[in-house]
Amino acid sequence: MAIDPIGMVNFLLNLAIIALGYIGYKKTKWNLYLYMAAAFVVFAIANLAAGLGFGAELLYPLIVMRVVGYLVVLYALYAGMGRK
Repeated sequence: MAIDPIGMVNFLLNLAIIALGYIGYKKTKWNLYLYMAAAFVVFAIANLAAGLGFGAELLYPLIVMRVVGYLVVLYALYAGMGRK
């Protein structure tokens, strides 16, 4: 099984964003960081599943996961706009 370099980089960047989101939340207690981290957990799981070769079998669940992740990002950004 060949490793997809783009998928691997994407997965590693997801992990970095998750870590920074968690650290940002712990320092500020601002939920925006937590929401962003949660969204990228969903993206990381989807990337991992696709990278492990389950992309074809889990096509529709992976699409739903990514849509949910993007909706969480949109919500977090919208909620963050109201903060002063």
